[in-house]
Amino acid sequence: MHLDFYDFNELIDLSPPEDSIYIRAFSEPFNLEMELDEERIKHWLQHFKINKPTNEPIYVHASGHASGPEIKQLIEDISPKVVYPIHTKHPELFAEIIPKGTEVRIPEEGRKYPV
Repeated sequence: MHLDFYDFNELIDLSPPEDSIYIRAFSEPFNLEMELDEERIKHWLQHFKINKPTNEPIYVHASGHASGPEIKQLIEDISPKVVYPIHTKHPELFAEIIPKGTEVRIPEEGRKYPV
């Protein structure tokens, strides 16, 4: 069954059995609004005793984009000398996840980079 954040009130009518499992095919929260929604979801899960014992949503990344931990693992596996973050709203965050010895170069529009 599909249950989006805005449909969680439907749990009242559904009355799911205790020990039910909730899997969320959505990206992990990455801004304040999403973090607040995440807390609300946890409260619903806790109330209905879903995903015990932690009542944490189980995330399945299904957007077609790699998640933060997947990108970190990829960079660690490849062990590049330089990383050029592209197709991201926050390229500066790459400096926090890459291994020591790897340089992050944030591309500038119109500039050419040797690969």
